Amino acid sequence: MKTSILALSLMLAGAALADVESSNVFGLIPVTSTQKETLLAVPFVAYSADGTSSIAVKDLVKTANLTTGDRLLVSNGSTYYSWTLKNSAWTPDNTAYTTAAGGKVISTTAPTQDQTISRGDAIWLVRTDTSKTVYLMGQVGAVASLSITGSDKGTWNLVGSTVGDAIKISSLTGANVSDTIELNDGTFYVYKTDGWCKRTPASGWGKPTETAVTDSDVIPAGTGFMYFAFGNNSLTL
Repeated sequence: MKTSILALSLMLAGAALADVESSNVFGLIPVTSTQKETLLAVPFVAYSADGTSSIAVKDLVKTANLTTGDRLLVSNGSTYYSWTLKNSAWTPDNTAYTTAAGGKVISTTAPTQDQTISRGDAIWLVRTDTSKTVYLMGQVGAVASLSITGSDKGTWNLVGSTVGDAIKISSLTGANVSDTIELNDGTFYVYKTDGWCKRTPASGWGKPTETAVTDSDVIPAGTGFMYFAFGNNSLTL
């Protein structure tokens, strides 16, 4: 009898993770964004048996609130690996795709079905319906900080937050002067000698304005961001 109850409990737990979309379900982090192209974080330690700090791309983003044809794009350095949502599952492909934001060249080699992505990285979700919450799957790790090496100075790095809560911009340490952060919604932050500032682009020939960050300036839970590094220091989240 106890064995039957345990088996039933495990079946119900599996069904919950497969079908129920709720922030109360263990292992799901909700992400709200109105952007067609949303940069998502990989904030999890994998739940794999070997305890590695990576997770299969196909397992990271839940599909219930997404639409057939939506895509996941993962940078491989020079191009992007692509997965397309087909029959409620992420399917590797190498179909050409160009975004309105200037283009992301798709690798002519399709990724493997079980290709993984590491904690602290970020991944692009390109979707049709932006009105619904996106859910990320995994297990939140015990370590709540991550250092991002800016050895590729002068280039944009895709960065994922590491925890399920919003991260205050003011809490980011280790940046170089002039390092820049761009969030999903296009908000810019620049690091100055006296700390982080929010930069508002000017229209016409005017100069951008910079104001000190407040507690309301955050990286939303579950989202990634682009980080432009000017030196080799480490940015710690």
